[in-house]
Parts: sequence; structure tokens; C-alpha cells
Amino acid sequence: MLYKSTRGTAERVSFQEVLFSGLAPDGGLYIPECLPKYDVNCISRFAQMSYEEVAFTILKPFIGGFFSDQELQGMLVDAYLEFRNLDKCKIVSLSENHKVLELFHGPTFAFKDFAMQMIAQMFHQSLKKIRKSITIIVATSGDTGAAAVHAFSNLEFVNLYVLFPKGRISEIQRRQMTTERLLMSK
Repeated sequence: MLYKSTRGTAERVSFQEVLFSGLAPDGGLYIPECLPKYDVNCISRFAQMSYEEVAFTILKPFIGGFFSDQELQGMLVDAYLEFRNLDKCKIVSLSENHKVLELFHGPTFAFKDFAMQMIAQMFHQSLKKIRKSITIIVATSGDTGAAAVHAFSNLEFVNLYVLFPKGRISEIQRRQMTTERLLMSK
């Protein structure tokens, strides 16, 4: 699958180039040239699959051959290992026709854990292959920083810096960003 810029002037690129580039050179966001089609039978099987299996089925067409099936499955297991609910996101019935999807069962209690944990695993796997390191700078006013700090902590080849406005975030968010336990390698 190739990706194009929302501004339309940048060249089409692969998943790997999107992963490492952020914005397109023309300042646009990268989007897939086309969306994969999932048939009704595939979608109906989602109810019997684990979160990781559903995520694999959905992500695989977007990633193509950049990660092997085994690598992608391993990243999905590692990404969602610390979630407190076996289903990762729980659907709670409030009444017959009203349900709520709980997205706070990740390690930092933020919905952003769903994406950030997986993105961190993708960076980790990619950088391990090419034996290069990167520096990521995050500016946040809340949950994004805590999710990023937790997801990228202890990953080889990634240096993460988080900027946040002093006195303008909650105390719990500040603590999540500044007290993450880092494992020291031997």
C-alpha cells in the first residue's frame, strides 16, 4: 500500500517512509491511497477474535510486507500486554440500546494508549532492524505525554523528550510524565 499527502503535491510513499517521516514534505498528512475492503464474513468473525487478532486483520493491509506476520503479531502482544482488561476495550451496556466503549484500560488510563503502545512497538521493531536511533520530541498539555512516556520508556534506539506547560496540566498528568520507572540495562 502506498500513502499520499492530503495536500497532494508530495510523492507517494511506503509505510516505512510514513512511519519515519511524520508530515509529508508538502506539509500535509499522509493517508492511504485507497482503503482495504473487508468482507462481511471477515467482519462477522471479529466478535470471536481477540483484540490482537482483530487489530492484526485490520492493520496488515496498511503495513503490507514491511513487518512479517510473526513480527506484527509479536508487536501486538507486546503493545497490549499491560492493559488491565482482557478485551482491552470493554463495551458496557447502560440499557438495551445504549452502550459505552471503555477506552481507559491501558497503562496510563488514556485512550491514547491504544495507538501509542502500538506505534512504540513499530518504531522499536523498525529501528532494531536498521540499528539506528531516533529522537522524538512531544509537546503536550496532558494525556499524550503520559501515554508517550510510558509507551517509549525502555525502548532501545528511542530518545523521547516531552515538553509540557509548567502549572498548566493536572498533578496526576505531571507525575505520569515525570516519574516513569526506567529499567536500566545491565
